[in-house]
Amino acid sequence: MISYALFFLTQNQGGKQNASLITFPNQYLELNMNTLEKLNPELIGYIEECHFMTFFRHPLCVMPYSKGTEDKELAVNGMINTLVSGRTKIIMDLESKGDYASILHLVERPFRLEYAIKYLHLVSDFEYWDIVDYVWTDSENPSVNLDLWERIFSNRKYSNPSLKSKTVNTLPKEVTIYRGGNHKGLSWTLDKSQAEWFAKRFDSNQTVMIATVNKADILHYTDSRGEQEIVASPSRVNVLFEEQLA
Repeated sequence: MISYALFFLTQNQGGKQNASLITFPNQYLELNMNTLEKLNPELIGYIEECHFMTFFRHPLCVMPYSKGTEDKELAVNGMINTLVSGRTKIIMDLESKGDYASILHLVERPFRLEYAIKYLHLVSDFEYWDIVDYVWTDSENPSVNLDLWERIFSNRKYSNPSLKSKTVNTLPKEVTIYRGGNHKGLSWTLDKSQAEWFAKRFDSNQTVMIATVNKADILHYTDSRGEQEIVASPSRVNVLFEEQLA
């Protein structure tokens, strides 16, 4: 039987990444680009115009779209219909099994935080932080939801395994941290060169913030992308000075 396979990375309780693979029966998801269909009526509301382009923007499918073709029998409409209905069935199956972490790998990136919030109260402490770490590190601009992220990191902080890691345990009571750009975000780093990289890439002023934070006020630590990232509330960070890069 042909199956739909989903490959992703998870972390074990020691913080080590593991490769995982989940498969689903082919009756859930069969993509046939030769299927010509009109867009399902309930999906028409997910067509959006933004930045001189039109997109189909649904939690389970995001792609460029040609406005005005939703009522035409086209292959792209068939593909969208199949993706959304197939993933919906897979999610229902995973929900019945309590496998909420796997669901997030089926959800498009801009909607993952929204879906995570639906499930976080249903999971164990270990699953909670596995989900939070995955959604956080995969977010493109988490500072947009700064207050919400602060609440998520503050909740169950007592059980956050990253705060018991060897790296965090060896930090001094007052920790020097760095950030490329302004000081209003949650994401900082222990590695100044990382902050400089972000400043050069994203900040037109190429400014690096140098600050300190009490170790007890650190909300999360992750090095899954090799960035030695410290998550800390702006209200708990003491900015010492700004360094302008040449």
